[in-house]
Amino acid sequence: MIADRSMVMNTINSQKRKLSEEMKVIVKQKATQSAYPALSRQDKRVAEFHHDRLTQEQSLQKDTKKAERLARRIAQILDQLRKDFNKIKNFLGNYNFTNTIGMDSSCGGACEEDLSTAIDTRQAWKRELENMLTMVWHYVDAQYLGDYALMHFPESSDNVTSCNSSSTTVTKCCPKVYRPHFHYYTPDGDCLSMAKAAGSHSGDSTQVTPPGSYNDVHTRGCVLGYRHVDSPAYSPNAENKTAPASHKHFQITNKDAEIRQLWRLLVGEQGGVNPHREAWWSFLVANAKVAFDAGEAVTVGNLKSYFEDTLCLPDEMSTDLNLTDNDSGGNPHESIYFILHDLVSGASASNTDATAGVGGVAISKTNPPVASASYLPGGGATVVANGSGAFDKALKNAPTICNVEDEPDLQFIIRLVSCVMENIRKCQINNDREQSVIEYVREVSECNEAYHQDVFSEMTSIDESELSQRYAVGKELCADLDSLYKENCCTKQNFFNDVTLDGCCW
Repeated sequence: MIADRSMVMNTINSQKRKLSEEMKVIVKQKATQSAYPALSRQDKRVAEFHHDRLTQEQSLQKDTKKAERLARRIAQILDQLRKDFNKIKNFLGNYNFTNTIGMDSSCGGACEEDLSTAIDTRQAWKRELENMLTMVWHYVDAQYLGDYALMHFPESSDNVTSCNSSSTTVTKCCPKVYRPHFHYYTPDGDCLSMAKAAGSHSGDSTQVTPPGSYNDVHTRGCVLGYRHVDSPAYSPNAENKTAPASHKHFQITNKDAEIRQLWRLLVGEQGGVNPHREAWWSFLVANAKVAFDAGEAVTVGNLKSYFEDTLCLPDEMSTDLNLTDNDSGGNPHESIYFILHDLVSGASASNTDATAGVGGVAISKTNPPVASASYLPGGGATVVANGSGAFDKALKNAPTICNVEDEPDLQFIIRLVSCVMENIRKCQINNDREQSVIEYVREVSECNEAYHQDVFSEMTSIDESELSQRYAVGKELCADLDSLYKENCCTKQNFFNDVTLDGCCW
């Protein structure tokens, strides 16, 4: 027998504590179906690391699903555009009418002024081409995903709707927003923070006027018009973000196909308004800017040659754009080419209607049409209308569908349609690459998830039968220890809390 009774009591109490802790761990493992409560502190940190990585990979896969859904939606639009423009190109290639001298039709609808009234003649062919372009324009303008415009830039009139049918007040209640890129970035790291590679802060979102303006001439492969940033709160670095620079940062490109601008250039007026005039002024300003951005010194003569040789403008229209005459005060008007040169090169301090002294003679700059600031470099002024009328005269000779009479008249139209078609093909190739990146990221993420899941499962997995057996043995040990405790640690004195005895804490 053990002489020191307190040693027996301490041993039994120590075994009871250890067994109690072990039983708690077994119960927790059975309740949570995980071996995590039984791990050491170091192993718990390792298991937590793998669990965090597992959560990150699952979040990344959810982001890739969202990005893939958007990329496929844009791919669907691009595929339809490619098919439609293939039809238009094939239709343009089927122009096989007899060349004539002069104009066959005034496009006014009067039979006495129309020499091609038969259904199989040139006039019917032109109307069919106009209808094809109109249908493509309407299709693209109807493409949205929520409030985001896809493949087109919504105009201000697109955002004005009546929120209350009982009220005659028209308010802006459903703004549509255009973004050239949609970014997806899954945070990672111990603090789950957004890395700097995704771009800078966007600023106060309430200060950005919807739909915003996010396109620049440099960002488009086919330049059909000039669009200037018209929101004072717009920050290109913040809104455009940064190109993907990490495995978990990718973007979906949403280029503006500019089909509305193409329609206004080639078809013209509709519904009593005249967007045709501003569309052509925007086209001239944008392409003049492209000519200057080439890095060479551009003169008025070189600009004229660029529009004739590169853009295929008809000689009649180019001659009118180079026309000069005098105003009512006898002062000479400058040509459209001179005004474009002065506007884009920054030679003039103002884009407004102004006079500049050249050799002591005042030169009036009132040729261009009325245009909003969004169509002008700098965007801080408005060009005044009327003037010499040279611009309106040039528009009568514009290479529109209505003015097509012979094969040479199709040169500008075919070039423009081919340019848009090439831009759509580039968008398709880019979209395919973006979808490939998404697929690659998802596959790698699934592999990483499987690895971390395997390690985490191995560390936290339990054997149900083993736990049940250990629990049964633990209950038997608890009963045995309770019996020993009563036999060796409990007496009549400590039952009445005799503090003179050491040991039992019953």
